[in-house]
Amino acid sequence: MTRSDYRPADLLQVATTFVNREALRRRELHRVKFTGDVKALKQAQRKLSAVPISTGTLTEAQLRMFNTIMAPTLELLPEIPTLLRNQDILQEESEMAWWMLTGFSLTASLPFRKLPPAFLPIVLAYELADRTRVFPAGVSISHLIAQVLHTIGREDANVSLPDIANSLPEAWTAAVLVKMPPVNPRVTPVLYLLEQQSRRGDQWARTYQDMTGVDAASTLPASKIGYAFYQECLTSRLRTET
Repeated sequence: MTRSDYRPADLLQVATTFVNREALRRRELHRVKFTGDVKALKQAQRKLSAVPISTGTLTEAQLRMFNTIMAPTLELLPEIPTLLRNQDILQEESEMAWWMLTGFSLTASLPFRKLPPAFLPIVLAYELADRTRVFPAGVSISHLIAQVLHTIGREDANVSLPDIANSLPEAWTAAVLVKMPPVNPRVTPVLYLLEQQSRRGDQWARTYQDMTGVDAASTLPASKIGYAFYQECLTSRLRTET
């Protein structure tokens, strides 16, 4: 039943709580049901593949080996979606962990520690979004970005939109906008900043607040601006990939 006593702040908290709960739930590995003997299955496969079938028909012994292989295979068929889902979760986690350990940005071709302070959270967010396989993504991304900053000896200091605009390499920005274009100025304001800076240079701020509703002089902690940009990149991906 819909409650009528929620204030907008309450609704925002409800939505945030729901998204974070769903993000955790969708990243839980599910147990796969399989009762077959993996060792016996491999032995049967080797034996069957080693016997030439010259007549085009299976002998009784070959048929038994074939059934030994097929029975557990059929048992696994309903589990394939779970296997694929688990693979996506594990792939995402391993890619993000390895990315964090290397401390190197492939898109900017520099170690994280050598990226300008205002540009760093934008790069981190973009590369994390590119590695995300399971939706929705939770607030843990904000903590992951903060952990990267801590690991390379950076403070989670406030970053301003003008600082971001002034730190953007032209080629990097162009490549990002091709892959993840803005959806709407009010939905993806940081992507819109990238687009406006790319098109208008230093004049990007003139109509920015009117279009986005965001003060062009706004500042946020690096982890928070990174998290916001991460969610914008996912929004753009979902729009272009579906």
